[in-house]
Order: sequence, then structure tokens, then C-alpha cells
Amino acid sequence: MPLQAMRVQLAGKVLGVSFRSQAHRFATRLDIKGYITSLPSRDIVIMAEGERENLEAFVRWLKAGPKNAEIERFEMEWLPYTGEHDRFTISFWEEAGEQS
Repeated sequence: MPLQAMRVQLAGKVLGVSFRSQAHRFATRLDIKGYITSLPSRDIVIMAEGERENLEAFVRWLKAGPKNAEIERFEMEWLPYTGEHDRFTISFWEEAGEQS
């Protein structure tokens, strides 16, 4: 199965509903590497790498989110696989190096 990377940014009711921790568990089960973080804008950003089929399953989960989440905006882009991540983590915005 080909390896791929993706970047997702989503907004809505995504904080205070265990979104990051549940996404972490789901990504780990799918053997996806990368991170999830929340931005100062309260958006969530996910950088993920793994088998394309597993990433597609993760996207389906992210679009629905956990119970009580309400996704109002979902943006995703496929990127080349880099292999730079060795696990999936929950990080803080400054650690992830994201730019707003």
C-alpha cells in the first residue's frame, strides 16, 4: 500500500469535546504517524503520514469527530510522504511549528 501524507485543518466545536485525545487513539490504531494540535484561533491542525487507505479512514473519522463535536469547516491537502514522524502525538502549537 502506498505511503502518503496529509494536512487537515478544521474548525467548529472541536475543543472541549476530547477531539485531540480521541483522534490520537484512532490514529495510533491505524498506525498513522504525525501530530494533532490546536491553533490560537481554536482551529485544529493534523499532520499525518501512513498508508493511504488508513489516512482515508482517518479522514472519515475526522469529518465526523467524537460525540458532541461539530465540524463547521474541513480543509485537507494530500502531501508527499516524508517519514519524519515516528509516532502520532498531541502537541502544542509552538511545538508543532505551525504558522497562522
